[in-house]
Amino acid sequence: MTRHTILAAAAALTLIALTACGGARGDSGPTVDLERALNAFGHDVAAGDGEAACARLTRAGQADVIATFGLGDDTSCEAAVGVAAYMLTDEEKAAFDDFRIRRAHVKGDRAEVRDGDVERPPALTPAPDNGEPAVFRRVAGRWLLEDLG
Repeated sequence: MTRHTILAAAAALTLIALTACGGARGDSGPTVDLERALNAFGHDVAAGDGEAACARLTRAGQADVIATFGLGDDTSCEAAVGVAAYMLTDEEKAAFDDFRIRRAHVKGDRAEVRDGDVERPPALTPAPDNGEPAVFRRVAGRWLLEDLG
């Protein structure tokens, strides 16, 4: 998943029919929980709420956001989220919390979601599949983004 996709899903991220790792849409299960985590992150990015968005990332995820959207070595995760939010159009911001995950590969406290397994809102620019999955980690019972892909 490209970094622009996740942040910009943090311009186009991505998450309904499940594999053996989950259940049917509407059930609670790993895929639904991942979708909720991704959409909450997208909502926070679109709102420019760096504190809330960064709280939905592992330390590695925060470093990924800083590397992608930071303005220098001393950029905080919160400031990098502000840059990402600034890059979004109003239409993209309105759609940034409406991703659907069709499939996730969950093993223990680690989950991967590939670009092709995510349904993006039409308002978001499609991003090319870079072959790298988004990676989530379950920490203290919550799914956090670890690698934007």
